[in-house]
Amino acid sequence: MLSRRGFLAGSAALAACGGRTVTPPSGAPNVLVVLLDQLRAVSLPAYGDTNITTPAMDALLTTGVRFDTAIAANPLCGPARASMLTGMYPGHVGVPNNDRAITPGTPTLATVFRSAGYKAGYVGKWHLSRGKPQYPSDLVGFDDHFQGYNERYHYRDSFWFTGRSHVAEFPEPRDLFEPTYQTTQALEVLERWRDERFLLMVSYVPPHPPKDWRSDWDAHFPDAFPYGVDAAKLALRGNVPDWAEGEHAASADEPGARPSPGARRFLRNYYGAILAMEIEIQRLVDGLKRLGLDERTLVVFTSDHGELGGSHGRYLKQKPYEESVRIPLGMRWTGTLPARTSTMPFSQVDLMPTLAGLCGVPAPTGLHGRDLSAAVRGGSEPDTEVLSGCHLTKSERTWWQVRSPRWSYTEWVEGREGPTLFDMNADPFQTRNLADSPEHADDRRQLAATLAARRTAIGV
Repeated sequence: MLSRRGFLAGSAALAACGGRTVTPPSGAPNVLVVLLDQLRAVSLPAYGDTNITTPAMDALLTTGVRFDTAIAANPLCGPARASMLTGMYPGHVGVPNNDRAITPGTPTLATVFRSAGYKAGYVGKWHLSRGKPQYPSDLVGFDDHFQGYNERYHYRDSFWFTGRSHVAEFPEPRDLFEPTYQTTQALEVLERWRDERFLLMVSYVPPHPPKDWRSDWDAHFPDAFPYGVDAAKLALRGNVPDWAEGEHAASADEPGARPSPGARRFLRNYYGAILAMEIEIQRLVDGLKRLGLDERTLVVFTSDHGELGGSHGRYLKQKPYEESVRIPLGMRWTGTLPARTSTMPFSQVDLMPTLAGLCGVPAPTGLHGRDLSAAVRGGSEPDTEVLSGCHLTKSERTWWQVRSPRWSYTEWVEGREGPTLFDMNADPFQTRNLADSPEHADDRRQLAATLAARRTAIGV
């Protein structure tokens, strides 16, 4: 079992590398991480969706390495972000739930890259502050530039905090679409740092629903919303029940809640939000080319978690279904990473050590995540299952899952629901639970043993 003391001890050599006088490795790229909130892989054309077209997002996913089995470490905003930044499962770094901060002193993507001589900056939604303040509790290494806020779901009436300031700044005009400001801020940083080696994260909120997600979202978006999306013509996933297409009673997960809007109305808004973000992604892509940074920058396009969107009659996230846990992930380094699709399972805890490996930057030892940079560059791909979980507390909401390209196996810790086993090749919509199938008893035993071993290894 990995202990926190062992993790930090393994990071001592990294800290000893010195300050910002270190020169980045020769030939190492800049890194731009583009993070969208609650964007599920299955709603993008690059993953087979036919409802919309997103050429800018497709380019980031298909002109480099597109990961077909990228899985959230925990399908909830704060915990997922903590895993991406630290290479650890979120409970080990102080973020088992939202409204938590990464444990002070924990090595992060930013501290690792700054120790190697990179500048580190962040623009947009943070969601790693302790409690409910809108300013960040700790910048966790993004000290060279920070413009953002903790978390909010109103996409006009914008504000942000700069650096460690606790004083909000308000733009003019206040009611401009918030991601438009964030793209402009990111482009300004890119232009200022075009001759530096940098790590920049740009974190947008859409397509995460607004707070009142049961209503139409038009007021939060530009006037062209929903960009031609017709609810009646949407092709729904094969696991959206007929009764869930229109307005229906709240699910069993939300006793006492107002009725759900129905999958068609919800997805009309959700796809419209994706198309609004397509415009901002195109601005970023164009900016990289205009500044001459395209071939010198490793661009990572991803999300923190997915969205159920009416599948299985449910909405939002935190469930162990494909729509909730499977995220888009693309790594584009023009001229260096050939275009291809990777089927190896990739967890968010793998992101920090893999990016460090691709850039020749020393990473801490003792991480839960793996350095898969050799595989990303075209080497042999491990077929090891990855671990996901919603581990808020030991309650009915707590589950753990192992996922491979073929299998999805989940156990609930203290919940009423029994284990689930889905063959993702034969049943991609997860409608046939094989956990009690005699034909698959050996598969279940093997996956259960793998899950138990993984949980023991990380101490959960």
